[in-house]
Amino acid sequence: MSIEDDAPLMQVMSHLGLTRDALLGIGGEASVFAPGMKRIARIQHRGTVRETAARRDQLLADRH
Repeated sequence: MSIEDDAPLMQVMSHLGLTRDALLGIGGEASVFAPGMKRIARIQHRGTVRETAARRDQLLADRH
């Protein structure tokens, strides 16, 4: 499946102004984009539990 076949992802990409060229990769949990030199956009796949995403955010925040 390509990202063009994922309508919800395409909607989020459009909302954030992301292009396919900014795509770094697609993993089991999320699609990751680098829209600029200092920003990363991690878009969770459908079905992600909000608490899981919040814990991951906290882990990343604790590292910096």
